[in-house]
Amino acid sequence: MGIGERLLTLDYVSTTIRANTPDSTIRKPVLPERIRNFAGAADKVGYWCSKLSLHQVASTLAVEF
Repeated sequence: MGIGERLLTLDYVSTTIRANTPDSTIRKPVLPERIRNFAGAADKVGYWCSKLSLHQVASTLAVEF
């Protein structure tokens, strides 16, 4: 998957994998104004979820994995 997305390069001769540098021609997408307001909340939820187990997150958010 990483090789297909050009994130990794596989050297078949030496059997090594290395990370590629980001492609400078690809720009980050510009977020619409209505979505920018969610960035702070998403960071808070991400931090909170990082302290919990996957089962606790799924149970709290009422989702299944």
